[in-house]
Amino acid sequence: MIARIAAVLALLVFAGGAPAVSVAAKAPKPPPPRYLFAGVPWLVSADTARAQLVARGYHAVPAASDSHQTVARGRLFDHDALITGYLDDAHRLLRWVVLIGTRGDAFPYPDMRGVYDEATQEAKARYGSARSITDRYRFPYQRNDGREDHALRDGLATIRTVWESKSGDRLTIEMDANVSVVLTYECREWAEFEERRQEKRGKDL
Repeated sequence: MIARIAAVLALLVFAGGAPAVSVAAKAPKPPPPRYLFAGVPWLVSADTARAQLVARGYHAVPAASDSHQTVARGRLFDHDALITGYLDDAHRLLRWVVLIGTRGDAFPYPDMRGVYDEATQEAKARYGSARSITDRYRFPYQRNDGREDHALRDGLATIRTVWESKSGDRLTIEMDANVSVVLTYECREWAEFEERRQEKRGKDL
C-alpha cells in the first residue's frame, strides 16, 4: 500500500515538473493592399462609383459617360483633373484613369514634375515601396537639360512609377506626352476583362 502511494506521488511530481507545451496561435497575415481611387471599391456599379465621386466633391460629366465608362471632373494637387472610370459588360468598375492637366505654362515640366513627385510620395506612404521606378531619357535629351517637356512630347523620355499588389491591383503614375500626370488604377478583373475582349475581337476576324 505504501509502495503504491509512493508511486502515485512520484508520478504527480513528474507530471507537475514537466514543462507545459503551448502552441501560440499565429496572427493572421493582413490582406494585400487594394489600390483605390477616392476610396471607391472595385466592382461597384457605375451609378455607385459616380455617386461616391460626387460625394467627394467631383462633378459628373454625363455627356462623356456611356455604358463603357463614367467620367467626372475635379481638382487634384491644385490642378484640374479628368477622372474616367472604365466598366465591364455588367457596368461594374474595373479601372480608373486620372489625368491631371497642366496650367498652360510655356514650360510646364517643373510644375508637373512637382505634381508627379508629390503623387508618388503619397502613394509610397500609403502602399510602400514601388515595384518599379523609371526615369529615363534618350538622345538627344538628358535629365535636367531644360528640355524635358520636349523629350516627353517626342516619346524620348519615360517617367513612370508602378505599384503591384498580391491582390492583383496595379497602380501606375506617369507623365505623358502632353506633360500631364496620369494615375492609372486597375484591379485584377480588368486584365481578365481585357483578355476576354481581345479574344472576342480576334474571333471576328
